[in-house]
Amino acid sequence: MTTFPLLQLPIVAMENVLYMTNPNVLFNFSLASTRAKKIVKNFTSTKIIPTEMKMNRECPTILIIWKHERWSYTWTTDESKIGYKESPGFYRITKLAENPVQELLKWYNYAKEVLNCFISFLVINVGYFPNYNRSIADLLDSQQNTITDLIVKGQGEQGSEDIKYFLSNIKFCERLFVYMQHYGDNFQVEIPEGRKLDVLDAKFIKYEQFSRLKHEEIILDGSILTYQELNRFLKSWIACETHLELESLKINVRYPDAMELLMNIPHEETTDRNIMEKFRENRFDANVTKGFDITRCDGRMATVCLVEKWNKWRLCLLIH
Repeated sequence: MTTFPLLQLPIVAMENVLYMTNPNVLFNFSLASTRAKKIVKNFTSTKIIPTEMKMNRECPTILIIWKHERWSYTWTTDESKIGYKESPGFYRITKLAENPVQELLKWYNYAKEVLNCFISFLVINVGYFPNYNRSIADLLDSQQNTITDLIVKGQGEQGSEDIKYFLSNIKFCERLFVYMQHYGDNFQVEIPEGRKLDVLDAKFIKYEQFSRLKHEEIILDGSILTYQELNRFLKSWIACETHLELESLKINVRYPDAMELLMNIPHEETTDRNIMEKFRENRFDANVTKGFDITRCDGRMATVCLVEKWNKWRLCLLIH
């Protein structure tokens, strides 16, 4: 059997060659022998390779971020889609598989071992591959319970339970998007810590849980928090009792009533153009002309606005 030439090089020379390759070459080289696998693992042991996983219904995909390149691996049951494509900085490999999700997980588990991959971004609808939801969630548990971005969608009681399992396997998620529909009235789940939280149909988040959130940006749609509870929240923020990390909040309200919201809270009306312009940014996307300034006990100021868009009213809070 012919010896693989790379294995004959001195260690330093070998590492220089490996450095100039790409994850596809490293993956395939690691399959050559036990020694080759060990060499690749040693080479990648000091690196963390960000990986995106998108569980599309037809073609589940893994995307590896390598230096300034993006390597996409997709599995499909459609023979017409298999092959290799490339464009500047982007490479796509599509493989045929009888069970695309099973092959993806098998491939990733090996890549995680030899390439030191880390799932930084995951998009999943738990209704697409229900038999694999827990296996995918366990991948997050195996990487120290952290992830940068998670978009998880589902509906119905089973879907909500799978989402609950996902979130229970995470301690920290920098940006979390949870889109659930038609879940049970008694559904509850702990929200992992993070920087940004966006929840669609957030009626499961009651005031007590809301008061414990420590995110910088919070967007809640479908919330059932009342004006009395939102008034209580503003008072606790003013007293530096909760939400000390908060920078912005967008939450739906049933109707516009600034006086009920700000009852017994010192405030001043403002039309400051600089502040109003900030409400037009992406996190709010609100065209407002006036708001109400409130001041925290440590001197920090926030502006509150009630905004109508698409026939829905929202409370927007910007801390500045």
